[in-house]
Amino acid sequence: MRIQKAVLSWEDARKAMPLCWRRRSKAPNRPIAIAICDDQGELVAFARMDKCAPLPADDRKQEGLYGAGLGSDTKAFGER
Repeated sequence: MRIQKAVLSWEDARKAMPLCWRRRSKAPNRPIAIAICDDQGELVAFARMDKCAPLPADDRKQEGLYGAGLGSDTKAFGER
Protein backbone atom coordinates (compact mmCIF):
# COMPACT_ATOMS: atom_id res chain seq x y z
CA MET A 1 0.00 0.00 0.00
CA ARG A 2 1.36 3.35 -1.01
CA ILE A 3 0.85 6.31 1.32
CA GLN A 4 0.65 9.74 -0.21
CA LYS A 5 0.46 13.06 1.54
CA ALA A 6 -0.48 16.42 0.21
CA VAL A 7 2.46 18.71 -0.41
CA LEU A 8 2.69 22.42 -1.06
CA SER A 9 2.88 22.87 -4.80
CA TRP A 10 4.51 25.70 -6.67
CA GLU A 11 1.04 26.74 -7.82
CA ASP A 12 -0.12 26.98 -4.17
CA ALA A 13 2.94 29.04 -3.30
CA ARG A 14 2.36 31.29 -6.31
CA LYS A 15 -1.20 31.96 -5.12
CA ALA A 16 -0.02 32.65 -1.55
CA MET A 17 2.61 35.21 -2.55
CA PRO A 18 0.16 38.10 -3.24
CA LEU A 19 -1.47 37.51 0.14
CA CYS A 20 1.91 37.84 1.81
CA TRP A 21 2.63 41.07 -0.08
CA ARG A 22 -0.68 42.56 1.10
CA ARG A 23 0.31 42.00 4.73
CA ARG A 24 3.17 44.45 4.31
CA SER A 25 0.63 47.28 4.50
CA LYS A 26 1.41 47.37 8.23
CA ALA A 27 4.81 48.85 7.33
CA PRO A 28 4.49 50.08 3.72
CA ASN A 29 7.91 51.77 3.59
CA ARG A 30 9.81 48.78 4.92
CA PRO A 31 11.19 46.40 2.28
CA ILE A 32 10.46 42.75 3.02
CA ALA A 33 11.48 39.30 1.86
CA ILE A 34 9.09 36.35 1.69
CA ALA A 35 10.09 32.69 1.73
CA ILE A 36 7.45 29.99 1.31
CA CYS A 37 8.61 26.54 2.40
CA ASP A 38 6.92 23.16 2.37
CA ASP A 39 6.51 20.99 5.48
CA GLN A 40 10.00 19.55 4.95
CA GLY A 41 11.57 22.99 5.00
CA GLU A 42 12.32 23.02 1.29
CA LEU A 43 12.06 26.42 -0.34
CA VAL A 44 9.15 26.53 -2.82
CA ALA A 45 9.00 30.27 -3.58
CA PHE A 46 11.03 33.31 -2.60
CA ALA A 47 10.71 37.03 -3.34
CA ARG A 48 12.59 40.07 -2.09
CA MET A 49 11.50 43.69 -2.53
CA ASP A 50 13.87 46.27 -3.97
CA LYS A 51 16.17 47.77 -1.33
CA CYS A 52 15.67 44.82 1.02
CA ALA A 53 19.02 43.95 2.53
CA PRO A 54 20.38 40.48 1.70
CA LEU A 55 20.62 39.51 5.38
CA PRO A 56 16.86 39.79 6.01
CA ALA A 57 16.27 37.73 2.87
CA ASP A 58 18.48 34.99 4.29
CA ASP A 59 16.69 35.31 7.63
CA ARG A 60 13.30 34.72 5.95
CA LYS A 61 14.59 31.54 4.32
CA GLN A 62 15.97 30.28 7.63
CA GLU A 63 12.79 31.23 9.48
CA GLY A 64 10.75 29.21 6.99
CA LEU A 65 13.07 26.24 7.29
CA TYR A 66 12.99 26.28 11.09
CA GLY A 67 9.23 26.80 11.17
CA ALA A 68 8.70 23.82 8.88
CA GLY A 69 11.09 21.70 10.94
CA LEU A 70 9.26 22.58 14.15
CA GLY A 71 5.84 22.07 12.59
CA SER A 72 4.66 25.62 13.22
CA ASP A 73 4.03 28.70 11.13
CA THR A 74 6.59 31.45 10.95
CA LYS A 75 4.48 33.87 12.97
CA ALA A 76 4.59 31.51 15.95
CA PHE A 77 8.29 30.92 15.30
CA GLY A 78 8.96 34.66 15.22
CA GLU A 79 7.08 35.20 18.47
CA ARG A 80 9.24 32.59 20.19
